Amino acid sequence: MAEDGRLGRVCAAVERVQQGCLAFVLVVLFADLLAQVLSRFVFRVPLVWTEELSRLSMIWMVFLGAGLAIRRRAHFVVEFVVQALPAGARRAVRAAIFLLLLGVSGVFLVQGTLFARMGLDVVSPTMDVRMVWSYAAVPAGGLFMMLYSLERLLSVLQGRERA
Repeated sequence: MAEDGRLGRVCAAVERVQQGCLAFVLVVLFADLLAQVLSRFVFRVPLVWTEELSRLSMIWMVFLGAGLAIRRRAHFVVEFVVQALPAGARRAVRAAIFLLLLGVSGVFLVQGTLFARMGLDVVSPTMDVRMVWSYAAVPAGGLFMMLYSLERLLSVLQGRERA
């Protein structure tokens, strides 16, 4: 993606940090699942907290990865109908898609924040950590999705993204 303007540079910097976080979460997930399998099937003493940590890791991977997929144009798309439209209509459809994504991302951000706040007083049963750490993935993902959707929308409107 062309890093045009200030928003493009901000998105590129955020993407690098997000990519590092995703790599870290993937390593944690891999180590956790390895510990889970070894403890359960080799040592016959299952570690009860590993299932909860793997769920937490997967939640963060999904919400962090969703934003990156928007930035990298990696989501599954069916475009045969859109491609049949004239260029102006294609641009309008793509702009509408990113406007919808902005709206949905805003819902994730706002409602996810309210949901995460409820997790301040709830403690996970096996790891004994506040559930806000799990719930916070929703507004974080919403924020990243909003940022990248805005970048893509502006790119479409300015004619930098193919219609």
